[in-house]
Amino acid sequence: MDYPIVHERFQKNTLTVRPRLFGRPLLFRNGEEVPLKWLKHEVEDDEGRVAEVRFAAALDLQPRVTIDGGPRIAILPPLPWYTYLFAVLPFPLFTGGALGGFCGGVAVVVTLNLFRSQASLPVKIASALGTTGIAYALYFVVAAALRGSMGV
Repeated sequence: MDYPIVHERFQKNTLTVRPRLFGRPLLFRNGEEVPLKWLKHEVEDDEGRVAEVRFAAALDLQPRVTIDGGPRIAILPPLPWYTYLFAVLPFPLFTGGALGGFCGGVAVVVTLNLFRSQASLPVKIASALGTTGIAYALYFVVAAALRGSMGV
């Protein structure tokens, strides 16, 4: 889903952002993708002047942009409070070293992105619980396989 960027310099020419699961979101001007040049996008505004658009961070739970170094503009609406209850379910995996941290981190990112989808709330909840369950199962299966291969 694409989200509009509301800015006074872009009233006729619309800027939209398409978040991605991993990596930087994509920027579009009037429906056409704007290429990334040295960590910034150069876009012509309504008056034909070039504006420098930068994303605040590569992995940001609340993607924000700056236009010509101005204030950060939030692109997506904030997530509801209950989303974070499902996002913390994989946190115990972080105590399992690199493997647990990887499985838990992927589960958290996927869960937060699931709640940004257009699916109904029951589907979002079921998907979040399923993602967490898969992360735990993957951790225990891989950990058991590693332990067994080491002869412990």
